[in-house]
Amino acid sequence: GIAPLLAPNVPVTERSFQYLKFGREGQRAVSTLRVPGARPSQIRMSYSVDTFAVKEYALEAEVTREAGENAALLNYDLKQGATGRVTEGLQLAREIKTAALFKSGITNTEAFTTGTAQWDDYTGVSHPIKDVAAAKYQVRKSGIAANILALGTDVIKALTNHPDLIDRFKYTNPTGNLTLDQISSALAIKCVEAGMIQTDGADVPSFVWQ
Repeated sequence: GIAPLLAPNVPVTERSFQYLKFGREGQRAVSTLRVPGARPSQIRMSYSVDTFAVKEYALEAEVTREAGENAALLNYDLKQGATGRVTEGLQLAREIKTAALFKSGITNTEAFTTGTAQWDDYTGVSHPIKDVAAAKYQVRKSGIAANILALGTDVIKALTNHPDLIDRFKYTNPTGNLTLDQISSALAIKCVEAGMIQTDGADVPSFVWQ
């Protein structure tokens, strides 16, 4: 999953505490001119205070002695398998929570999702390179440059065959089969695949980030 990359762990020493939130005063232009005998312009450090509380997440898997012995007859370590299943369950839960956070309205993802602007439309109207450049520009106005672009598996499939991207490598990659690294190069940003799968109660699969 890509959750640890997009929302990495933040080490803390307390289960709940306060933390500082700084504004964007550092991006405001301030006169630096000082006349003789006068005090220089003053910059005031301001901040607000918020709180956090650590939540615990856990899973357990039951392995009965009988089940373990029966699996051992088939050369399978059921305890090791249960450990892997618990780890996968925790990772999936984190991926789902992170995807919900990033799709909850804190980012603008509506610009390229309708009509011929969709990247799997190759009629000449959709332009991923231009679209991503525009999105990076909007992020840059926040004061921080975008450094990761998470792409769903279906989106990567569409970009792999998009004429705009294939054209960038027509002399160095005549087969036209683009890699994720080449997509990253064309879009000028590191791209990662958001391809983790989840299933419902009927075992129907779907992409977490879809």
